[in-house]
Amino acid sequence: MKTSYPVLFGLPDKSRRFDLPLHTRLGTEFLVMLLALMTSLCLLTAIGSLSLGHMARGWQSNLENSLTIEIPYGKDKDATATAVMDVVEDHPAVKAAERMSDEDVSALLKPWLGSIDGVADSLPIPTLITIQLGKSDPDKLDDLKKSIFNISDKISMDGHEEWLGDLRHLSHGVQFIGLILMLFISIVTYFTVSGAVRSRMAIHQTELELLHIMGAHDTYIRSQFQKYILLLTGKGIAIGAAATLVFLILLYIASTQFPATLPKFTFHPTQLIALPVVVGALVLISLQAARHTVSHVLKEIP
Repeated sequence: MKTSYPVLFGLPDKSRRFDLPLHTRLGTEFLVMLLALMTSLCLLTAIGSLSLGHMARGWQSNLENSLTIEIPYGKDKDATATAVMDVVEDHPAVKAAERMSDEDVSALLKPWLGSIDGVADSLPIPTLITIQLGKSDPDKLDDLKKSIFNISDKISMDGHEEWLGDLRHLSHGVQFIGLILMLFISIVTYFTVSGAVRSRMAIHQTELELLHIMGAHDTYIRSQFQKYILLLTGKGIAIGAAATLVFLILLYIASTQFPATLPKFTFHPTQLIALPVVVGALVLISLQAARHTVSHVLKEIP
């Protein structure tokens, strides 16, 4: 004869979500809210790291194939600039070239010099020429540099390599910190769920010992606690994911409404993929924590 565990505990089947009386105890709100917070932090970390990576790659693609030529201030500045433009416009390594006017250069210096009239005019402002290179060809690039330096040895050329290197290091460093933070959140989630399961099993120790005496399998008991943890983690993770999604939508709206204050925030496919991946990983971590904790505690019960 098959034993009905709900009848054993005095409640009919249809009024119970679990065979064990897990739902009769309160105090689960803290676990739900803690899981919601962990989910939100993990999602924001993942999306922030991905966003930074996209921004860094965008800056890198815009600058890695570009050069800036600086012609120092002097009497022959305009003649030198004209000669440089004649060289770069006809060179096969150059896709596009533009000579910046003195007004454009003054606008670049405005954040440091202020908007006082006449200040920029009194300074020895150099002439800047920006070059967009075509396909990467070291031989053609070396020939371009030699042709430019033959015009004047006072010309300086910046390929942005040092700045791009610093940008890559910063991006990789922040992404590494993000991975470490996500790993830390996962570990905290594991031990949080494990502690909650252990506490719940201590509350129902009498029922568990009785089930053992009646011959209930550990698989049955483990499935009950996994179902219980899945319900709680599902609530917490859903709340955290929904709160994060609302925050990201508000951030997107704010970035479009206040472009001078906030950087432009856009959704990328990898960011959208991160949402279900992180949520699924947290659910699996919670279920594994419940499974291992229940198995360990059941070995201690006679």
